[in-house]
Amino acid sequence: MSAKVQKIVQFFKIVRINNLLIIALAQWLTARFLIPFSVYEQASIFQIILSSVLLVLSGFLFNDLMDLKTDSANNKLNGFIFLGTSKLKYLGIITFLFSLALLLAWITTSVFFWLQVFTLLFILLYSVFIKKIIFLKNIYVSLLTAWAIAIFIFIHDSYDPFAWLFVFFAFWLNMIREAVKDMQDKKGDTFAGISTIPVVLGDVFSWNYLITLTAILLVSEILCIHYLWEFFGFRIYFLMLVFTPSFLLLSFILRFRMTENKLVWFNHITKGLMITGMISMIFL
Repeated sequence: MSAKVQKIVQFFKIVRINNLLIIALAQWLTARFLIPFSVYEQASIFQIILSSVLLVLSGFLFNDLMDLKTDSANNKLNGFIFLGTSKLKYLGIITFLFSLALLLAWITTSVFFWLQVFTLLFILLYSVFIKKIIFLKNIYVSLLTAWAIAIFIFIHDSYDPFAWLFVFFAFWLNMIREAVKDMQDKKGDTFAGISTIPVVLGDVFSWNYLITLTAILLVSEILCIHYLWEFFGFRIYFLMLVFTPSFLLLSFILRFRMTENKLVWFNHITKGLMITGMISMIFL
């Protein structure tokens, strides 16, 4: 692989391209299949998605600036280190992305603009303060993830129970991902003095906590299949590509010891579950 291609690959990792694509997919599916599509013009949907992606991207980059010590200890790619620029220029890039996201929101609707302002404050509060508080950090990040779907509910002033169902699953799956990431990042968090569950409560508690979260997810999926019995296509898809992987994930967590490779693998599975779960919107 050439140096130029490596640089491009590293850049995509820095901006968390997978996470950004998941957010864009979640919002498009929500607007297309959960919230009545006729309410929005095509341009409005694009503006909402682009504004959300830019806001999250700027949040990632700002968080990298706050995470220099932990990312170095965990050997993680970091946006500030990657760009190799001054803090002033780096903050200028972040401010530009924030501003562009808010401009797109303002052009779309006033409601969406104020929702994005709230989201921006939420992101900044997390990076500066909340991320240092055990448990609350995980809940906060998961709420931000679920917000990508919930924001359409507030824009449309719709309280569709199916939409709230997917908000819950997005929140809970991210709680599992955050638990896994905390275990992956234990070394750097310990070095930086950040209070995460593994650092404060130990590996055994963290493992049991992960098992509990996954078990609750599995029970929730069983209830979902039971109460949405009349949606045959959804039930079959959900059973095969959401429930079965969740069951296997719990089985593997119970069976295998916690190692770095296993944690990376668990993280990929939960990300895959988020994607297959979102696609199930099509069948409702």
